[in-house]
Amino acid sequence: MQSNSFLRYLTPAGLILLWWGYFGPWIQHRAAPLRMSGYMLSEWVHILPEVRAGAVPFAKPHYMLPLLLTILLTVTVLSKPGTKAMPKAAWLAIGALLAFSVYLLLVDPSILRWRDDVTMQKVIWWFAGTWVAAIVILLINIDGRGKNWSLLIQLALGVGIMVLDWWLITQVMPWIIGLFNMTPPIGNGWIASQVGGALVAVSAFAQRLQLRYAERLNQA
Repeated sequence: MQSNSFLRYLTPAGLILLWWGYFGPWIQHRAAPLRMSGYMLSEWVHILPEVRAGAVPFAKPHYMLPLLLTILLTVTVLSKPGTKAMPKAAWLAIGALLAFSVYLLLVDPSILRWRDDVTMQKVIWWFAGTWVAAIVILLINIDGRGKNWSLLIQLALGVGIMVLDWWLITQVMPWIIGLFNMTPPIGNGWIASQVGGALVAVSAFAQRLQLRYAERLNQA
């Protein structure tokens, strides 16, 4: 069906926007040397004394969580349920994601003192937990235990990333305003993340409705 094919294009488009959005500008101001992506914000908040003292409800791991959820979402989309012979390109993409995750940990300046850095330890555990969840989803999908679960996971992750990004930007904005004495506009990267999460969620929800409708027709 043409409508179903259109919905399938929404998911990869959403993933592209989510990946670009996280590493694109979340906060940007042309009149000031201010341009920070979601990844850069994770490093920036880590140096704030209030954050390191645990006096605020956010920290470095929270600003890396959108990336981790996007990794999990990407693995979920690549591992289609019931396809035991996954395309080599999908396996290569998942392997590249794993290598990229390890790379981000190794280039982090805090990795050298991770034994004494509780925040960095939490980042490592969150990365490990993400990949444990990704492997579980991968095995379930390859085993072909139902497409509904995969679509529900995509829907939950799409909505979750949108809500999380909104919370993160509202938490850090007062600190940006206090530091630069101005209210910078929201960057295109953050907006792209919102659109990407929405596209993934809408696509998953619509595909699930179509799947349920098809099942009812088969039972009739």
